[in-house]
Amino acid sequence: MFTLVRQWRDSGLTRKEFCLQHGITLSKFGY
Repeated sequence: MFTLVRQWRDSGLTRKEFCLQHGITLSKFGY
């Protein structure tokens, strides 16, 4: 999960955009 967070930070996307692109839910990402 930490890898995803790192990818999200590097991507410059919002959490919502990142989750949509990776097919994960915001609640999962928040965990």
